[in-house]
Amino acid sequence: MRFSVKFIYIKLSEHIREAGLFLEEADNPYVETVRFFSDLQCPLPSDAAKNALYIYAPGRTAALPAAFSFPVLVSEKDSRLFSGCPKIVIPDDFPLYDAFNLIMSVFQQYNDWAVRVGNAVLKNQSLQDILDLTAPLVGNPMYIADLSFKMLAYINMDLDEISAIWRYQIRYGYLPYNVMMDLSETGELELLNNTLPAFYLNSKCFNNPFISKTIRYRGKTQGHFYIIEIYKKLTQCDIEIADYLGELLSTATHNKRNYLTISSFYHEHFMVDILENTLTDSTLIRHQLSPLGWKLEGNYRIFLLCMPGDEDALKRHIMAFLLDGFDAQAFLYKDYLVAIYKSDGCSIQHLCTHLGKLSEAFNRCGALSEVFRRFDRMFLYYQQSEFALREGPKYHAEKRFFLYEDYFPVHLTQLCESGFPCYQPVELLNEYDNTHHTQYCLTLFTYLVNERNAVKTAQTLYLHRNTLKYRIEKIEELMPLDLDSPGIRFRTLSSLYTIIKPGV
Repeated sequence: MRFSVKFIYIKLSEHIREAGLFLEEADNPYVETVRFFSDLQCPLPSDAAKNALYIYAPGRTAALPAAFSFPVLVSEKDSRLFSGCPKIVIPDDFPLYDAFNLIMSVFQQYNDWAVRVGNAVLKNQSLQDILDLTAPLVGNPMYIADLSFKMLAYINMDLDEISAIWRYQIRYGYLPYNVMMDLSETGELELLNNTLPAFYLNSKCFNNPFISKTIRYRGKTQGHFYIIEIYKKLTQCDIEIADYLGELLSTATHNKRNYLTISSFYHEHFMVDILENTLTDSTLIRHQLSPLGWKLEGNYRIFLLCMPGDEDALKRHIMAFLLDGFDAQAFLYKDYLVAIYKSDGCSIQHLCTHLGKLSEAFNRCGALSEVFRRFDRMFLYYQQSEFALREGPKYHAEKRFFLYEDYFPVHLTQLCESGFPCYQPVELLNEYDNTHHTQYCLTLFTYLVNERNAVKTAQTLYLHRNTLKYRIEKIEELMPLDLDSPGIRFRTLSSLYTIIKPGV
């Protein structure tokens, strides 16, 4: 691990209050080792370590070449010899070897930590384990979050008793959505996402200052690491810890889960957790929906557009079309672009026309669920859209947009096949068809689908009405059922779906 001269000075000043730091403007060089030298060794050999902090132990000449420019630790009486160097100055009465031992103990402590957290990453230990290893060095609350500011791991240190925002995060795992919107409006969200080195921020949106480190993987932002100033003032030491740990966390967070990297989808993982039915707390869901102007109960539909392997730029482009003119939210999940529509005041015909044209225009398959009332039941309606997207092309290969209602009988039939046997009268009718090469099952299916309307049924099957009449009479003879009973009609039709498999 490398340490800046300022880092070393801060640690020394905990033991040597009179120590001073002198840097040229913004120059704050980093070092990896400590070495003694004296004027008797000048000039330094050409292979002198440029990544070392040199401790000056004066010899007999008390003179140095003007070319010396390495970081140096020096007693106050010899400070004038290093006017152009980054330097730490300690009192004349403080032994140089004691200063050396202090610095080496700091190096040992932090390098041991670096080894431990490095091994934790290599062993794929949890993010919480990594923070637990870091906590003794930091002495302040800290946490790791994904792009939606969902907590992945944290060190609390009773901050929930001080901060309402932190208390909310600890309880629910998410940053309150109104705080997220404040971050966006003040420009701080862009700053947090786009600033690569760790930095100190006295935020307008939080009560306490903090250090933020963007966690990136292969050039894309994965999440953030934060240290919050509560019990100890944050310093350059904390910034360097955050920088070092952030680089390690880029691998750890990527191994834990491939978080999506389209950073404008602030609500992304909150929505995903509902889809996966891992978030069921209705109070949290209500709170997170509130800044969107949405409620837990309303009229919602979920649309999936299949986009495996497409570039982020295309997904952003299509997303703009999906949201245009609608009260909707969109994000990516698996191979889908997901859009949630609040359908109050929006006709289903208008929405279907819009989604159908978009699916056709971009030559991508999309599916829309039934309307649902409770947002926390969204995962069930995601399954509807996914089913229509999977089965629709099997029935209508030429189509690009599928409405779940059109495929509900197919879905129900598949569910029934796994739990219910075929209705025996229908099974017997099918055996008769197979033996006598008739089409009574198809005729009965079409007749029931058309609500027992003989004219529509004859037109659908291209039959003369007398032919249809004969077939119905024959079916009633072979299968004497009371088709005036809704239960019998439903049981008969569901079994016929398993035999006819319309559209396949």
